[in-house]
Amino acid sequence: PVQTGGHERLDNPSQGRPLNHSTKKAMTTPKNEYDAKMKNLAERVSALESSASFAASRDAVREVQVEMLEKLRVIKEAMEKEAGGGGGSASSKEMERLKKENEQLKKEKAKQVYRIEHLCRSVRELQGKLE
Repeated sequence: PVQTGGHERLDNPSQGRPLNHSTKKAMTTPKNEYDAKMKNLAERVSALESSASFAASRDAVREVQVEMLEKLRVIKEAMEKEAGGGGGSASSKEMERLKKENEQLKKEKAKQVYRIEHLCRSVRELQGKLE
């Protein structure tokens, strides 16, 4: 028994004698085991939470990748259509320039055809006068 403030207290109430090292160890082991189990459980919960958040973020990344892939496919189809339908991959500005050049060349050709016809007529007239 130990005297504390006028009250008698037993160090080890179950046996009525002072605690030795092995008795103290036996009494603290359950607390240490409890702490170890709690630490283990906390680690497992943390691991589960992190894996769940990883899975959630992985799924979100997967969704974004699928969306991007779909957009890329649409762009690819549009490019293939433009290349196949236009006879090449010319831009609209280039096509406009080519159309203008084509019109100019048609006008120039028409002038040349008129001049040639006029020259041929003149040559025939001169041949007719020489005969």
